Amino acid sequence: MEVNVLLTRKFFETDINYIKKGVKGSANIIIPEVYTEEELIKYASEADIFLGPVISKKLCDVAPRLKFIQVPWTGVDNLNFNLIKEIGVKVCNSHSNAYAVAEHAIAMMLDSAKKVSYHDRKMRTGDWNRPKPDKSNKVSPFSKRVSGSKIGIIGYGHIGRQIKKYLESFGCSFYVASLSVNISREEDGVKYYHMDQLDYVLKNVDYLFICVPLTPETRNFFNAEKFSKMRNDAILINISRGEIIDESALHDALVNNKIAGASMDTWYNNPTNPNHIPVPVSIKYPFENFDNIVLSPHRAAMIDGELPHLDDAILNINRTIDELEPLNVVNVYKKY
Repeated sequence: MEVNVLLTRKFFETDINYIKKGVKGSANIIIPEVYTEEELIKYASEADIFLGPVISKKLCDVAPRLKFIQVPWTGVDNLNFNLIKEIGVKVCNSHSNAYAVAEHAIAMMLDSAKKVSYHDRKMRTGDWNRPKPDKSNKVSPFSKRVSGSKIGIIGYGHIGRQIKKYLESFGCSFYVASLSVNISREEDGVKYYHMDQLDYVLKNVDYLFICVPLTPETRNFFNAEKFSKMRNDAILINISRGEIIDESALHDALVNNKIAGASMDTWYNNPTNPNHIPVPVSIKYPFENFDNIVLSPHRAAMIDGELPHLDDAILNINRTIDELEPLNVVNVYKKY
């Protein structure tokens, strides 16, 4: 089956080449000269798939062949779900970068536990942070153990499951909290809990990974009350959107040592222009001055020589060619 794929946003040349290399020969990639709605409408009637995050009723109304809109990444929190429901169009996202995001999450965990970035910064100034007899080191030179530790995972989708898979080799035990868990149970070395029992998970784990999508229900859901349930020697790793964690609550937890540390890959104040630097991670608090947090600039899915976020998009194009239903259809009511 021949399939026409209309790009609805500008892609890098490397992205386009990667897509062309991955799709089957009967896929035709339509690349507009500009990406205005007026220009896209010229090609919409031929398109079977829209590739990009653009949700437009005008565009869909003139696309009788349209089977679905493929968002070429995981996060869909910026989509207009009311409009999607009104149009009645199917929207898919991509989870093929889960392995890369999970790797990055574990790297941040290890950095926080072993204080790699902190000691790197100190040694560049000649400070070896040796243990002082009076224990007056600003930051303890001792690291936290990872092997045999208790791992909490909030949200057990593609990324959460991959994190568990990678950390099994450390001999860790796992506590999973998810809305998809109806009855608490232990299975294959994992203890599963409904979100109603999250407090129990928070009280028991050494490391906590947050892997939930950003929705109206999860925005700021990890608040001061949740931090108060955590152990003060625990480390939080947020691989979800920054807004999942209440910003003031995070600041308070770090300043007052309510937790041992944190690592985050996405933030509260993101650059809108790639050339506009420097851009602080927050306009409210100086997180960049804190020694008990690892900062990462939304790099989890960026892999040298690969474009993992596009692999599921390519897979769905090829499935359409083979007359199969697409994968990763977004639930417009759950908004992920």
